[in-house]
Amino acid sequence: MTKTQKNILIGSALGLFLLVGSGMAYIWYNVYQNWDSLGERASIQEDRSGLYVTNGLGSDQIQEILVLEIGGNEYSLSVDADATERSVELPPVTSIVPYRIYGEAMMEGDTSLTVSGDGVLLPNDFLKKEMAKAKTMEAFFPTWEEAVRQLNPYHAGLVVEETDARFSPEEIAKAQERLDVKLPSYYLELAYEGRAWQVTIEGEESGKAFRLLAPSELMSAAEWVEKNVGNIDWKESRADIYRQLQKDVVFAVSGTEPWVIRYGDKPCEDGKRAMYTGRINYEDFLVEDSDPFTDYTYPGGYCDKAGDLTYWQGLMASALRDALPKEGFTFVTEDTELEVNRANESPEGELKGYLRGEWY
Repeated sequence: MTKTQKNILIGSALGLFLLVGSGMAYIWYNVYQNWDSLGERASIQEDRSGLYVTNGLGSDQIQEILVLEIGGNEYSLSVDADATERSVELPPVTSIVPYRIYGEAMMEGDTSLTVSGDGVLLPNDFLKKEMAKAKTMEAFFPTWEEAVRQLNPYHAGLVVEETDARFSPEEIAKAQERLDVKLPSYYLELAYEGRAWQVTIEGEESGKAFRLLAPSELMSAAEWVEKNVGNIDWKESRADIYRQLQKDVVFAVSGTEPWVIRYGDKPCEDGKRAMYTGRINYEDFLVEDSDPFTDYTYPGGYCDKAGDLTYWQGLMASALRDALPKEGFTFVTEDTELEVNRANESPEGELKGYLRGEWY
């Protein structure tokens, strides 16, 4: 067997292994974990249209008396050994709608727990519509402010603020010389009144939902990886990638995900080179022949067209969605099947719950 044939065989086996592993992970998360929190479903739901919420009896429960309060109405979601699952249809959600669940769960071993939880339901496209209100790159700062103003009454815990870092011509020139790049217009236009800005998460030491780096804070992607991931011998083992990341520039960070400028390989209509904006997946450094710079939105790079903000509106909406507490903000479509899930943490003697909706 030739070396090439061996590589093909190994690659095929690895691909099959990853496919099976991904499938088992999906099954564990969406089935077994769900059974542990809700109880094994007695039947498979028939295809149906409309917004529904379902509660199931937990494998460690004898009975659960549960009420969902939403939109001025109350719905019973009680279950027991004779009826291990209950579903009710809800009115369409067209704006932010608060909800509350409460009741009591009788557990195995003759113990009972108070059941409680609250949050809000939002249309799945709510954040995209909010970010679509930004008509210029600079307008994303006040657009974030307005979106957060609507979300914070429901415990989003976000703060939008300018930083002290300036976008002065001198700082821009120094950054371009230091990094040996021509900074793209979209980066410079993201500044608000000549300053960098950020969105922080209250109560978290390093909680940054989004941060636009000032010219003085810009760094190469290689430097960012070394500072935030550590040296995992990739400089030597992935020398080609290391050389490329030295040319790439981190200009913003969403959560722990750096946004990276990389020049593309095609010319745009204005004669400038196309650019990519994506994220770094540091785990890919451990995989041979992988590219740790992922999420290419446009093959060959992105051409920055004046007035076309769709791409950036999507990036900003994604950053905001990732920053929201997952158990407090539930996104739905007109045909979502909501599920009552147990929260990750509950006080002693209580059982916290929330409604799980669309993943994205």
